[in-house]
Amino acid sequence: MSNSNSFVRSENKFVVLEKSFVEIFKSLEKNMLVDSFKKDSVITLIKSIYLDDDKFSLFREYLSKRKFRFKIRFRNYGHDFKFDEDDFWAEFKVKYKKISRKERFLISPAIFKPFLNGENVEAEIMRLNNNSEKVLQVYRVMSELIKLTNLHPVLTTTYERVAFTDESKDVRITVDRNIKHHSHDDKKKTNKLHAIVCETKI
Repeated sequence: MSNSNSFVRSENKFVVLEKSFVEIFKSLEKNMLVDSFKKDSVITLIKSIYLDDDKFSLFREYLSKRKFRFKIRFRNYGHDFKFDEDDFWAEFKVKYKKISRKERFLISPAIFKPFLNGENVEAEIMRLNNNSEKVLQVYRVMSELIKLTNLHPVLTTTYERVAFTDESKDVRITVDRNIKHHSHDDKKKTNKLHAIVCETKI
């Protein structure tokens, strides 16, 4: 998995029947390299917390395939069926047509809620991210968007991912399974997607 904080890619997603996982995995394994979070673990666990407003405006823009849209999420990785409890990623993703640009920075559990509540956590963000001025700019943009559009956690998604890449590292294919959506509303429902999601990232 890349340690980069900035990504510019063309992305395409495909929903596939669950029973196709083994066939897809074997086919990709023959032609590409496994790109895993931990070298001795093929499967990477991913947990993403998505922000939105009370009207789910960001999600509606996604459904309508609006040419220009953005999302803010917080992502944690794990392996051996256990999530890491240390620092995780705050991600700001902007999409125009099929070109996606993602910027991210490390954030600690201790400042997660203060950040969402609009408190100034610049000093801690800078400490965690090697005093990067670019990270500071991304943090400030995310903070303003959260404040101006009243964003808050609405959904947590967890799944298992297997990723593949070519030798140049310019092409990446991910295969996600056991996808579960946990609602943050009063009902706090959990729904499982009975399918797998494949995505190409170039």
